[in-house]
Amino acid sequence: MSTRGFVLAALLGLPATGLLATGGAVSKGAVSLTYGATHWTEAQSAGLQGAEATPSASTIYQTGWWYRVNGVQTREYPLPAPDTETYNLDGTGSAVWNNLAGFGLELHEAFRITDNGGPSATYHSELTLLNHTASPIGLAIFHYLDADAGGTFTGDSGVLAATSLIRFVDGARVVRYEAYDESGSGPSPPHAFAAGNASTLKTRLTDAAIDDLADDGLPFGPGDMAAAYEWSGSVYPGSGWGVLYVNVSVNTPADLVKGDALPSPRRRNNFSDILFRRPSDNSMLWWDLEGTQVVTSGGSSTPPSVPVAVDDFNGDRASEIVYQNPATGQVTFGAYQIPLTGASPLPLNWRIVATADFGGDGRPDILWRNTTSQRLVIWTMNGTTKIGNLTPNPDHAVDANWEVVGAADMNGDGKTDFVWYNRSSGRAVIWYLDAFAARTGASFTTPMAAGDANWRVVAVGDWGKGSGAERPAVDGANDLLWRNATTGRLVIWHMNLAAQRTSGGFTSPDAPYQPLDIEVVGPR
Repeated sequence: MSTRGFVLAALLGLPATGLLATGGAVSKGAVSLTYGATHWTEAQSAGLQGAEATPSASTIYQTGWWYRVNGVQTREYPLPAPDTETYNLDGTGSAVWNNLAGFGLELHEAFRITDNGGPSATYHSELTLLNHTASPIGLAIFHYLDADAGGTFTGDSGVLAATSLIRFVDGARVVRYEAYDESGSGPSPPHAFAAGNASTLKTRLTDAAIDDLADDGLPFGPGDMAAAYEWSGSVYPGSGWGVLYVNVSVNTPADLVKGDALPSPRRRNNFSDILFRRPSDNSMLWWDLEGTQVVTSGGSSTPPSVPVAVDDFNGDRASEIVYQNPATGQVTFGAYQIPLTGASPLPLNWRIVATADFGGDGRPDILWRNTTSQRLVIWTMNGTTKIGNLTPNPDHAVDANWEVVGAADMNGDGKTDFVWYNRSSGRAVIWYLDAFAARTGASFTTPMAAGDANWRVVAVGDWGKGSGAERPAVDGANDLLWRNATTGRLVIWHMNLAAQRTSGGFTSPDAPYQPLDIEVVGPR
């Protein structure tokens, strides 16, 4: 199990029938995913290359979906060879079962990969299903992963990092395995997990017995580790469960990149997205980015309040939009406008300018600025509930030309810092903070400005390491997004941990439609 490399298969962009299903490969950037010749069997062979320092090392050994029709079958089975399978040149693929094992269930798997640099990568697989019969079908669906952090199978340890987030760890190398669903009336409970020695866990799925998962096996290791998730429930006639999906993030810098997965956890790719607001009607636009490239986009109807920030306040490792009502000051979160609790609204001259984890508890907090006095205050939060105050030291800049445009760890010390922009000079400066939000040092960025004051810093996030054309590229460092107030064009400065630009590039496209009637909301 230590060599685990795969030759890139043919069938790129070509469908194959179920009788000829032999797997295939997709690639994107330096990353390739192979479904091996035995993928549609209990072996579920697979390979993910390009996410480890050794190019030939594969992070995934086996992965795939299993099923059991309750009340009929007495064990679990891997999804068999599909009726069609497709492997595309853009890092995406699919498989379709028109009538799974004769049970009247139609299933679709869609999968994709992302090259996150580093080297690191994200593998995403999602399953949708539909019941074409006249009766409910009791069903259990499983996803199985035998991953090798570091590309070898002997030294993995496993921990449950959060609900439905399992980490495979081998030294500095980390595989993050997450499960979700967007099911509406779908399975209950949403998912259970199991982890353990790879051969033991595989035996549980392949033996002649029903084996439901029950949140066991962690912590694990070191050893040859595998893990699995389960969804169970009834699938009703003419309907399905929506979407079941998993993300496997390999050697990415964090569990969550702020601003990522704005439209849905399904769109997590470990790059920050960009949220815009149109002041004329408060309608919103989001861009889903991979590096500087916009891969999808979307919008929303006019909300009752003004979007002011994005962060993960509900713990699902996707970014929610934070709103502030300009008439009442009330703060709400996410698509359902969940109100902030634990505090009354501040006077209307207080504005939210950034969000980040200042308290070191892994949960985002809210940074406020008083537009009259320029004073700053931090509300420490537990989800959507305020639990305390933290006053930065100093709590203001030297004059009102300086405005906080973002809060993030800019030097890699694990503490959140402030990014300031001067509207008069066009310069940007970073305040390095300690665990109590006290300034320990400061540094102008290099360069200090973008050339003229029309260019303004409008967001801080992680858009990849860039080309390193000016200085060596750094994976996991937070970057600056600049916007030209005259043209509306956007450019990203990829940064290192010493406040230096390593390279820069325009987003593609470099501006939204009607760019001067829109503003950037975040991430900040």
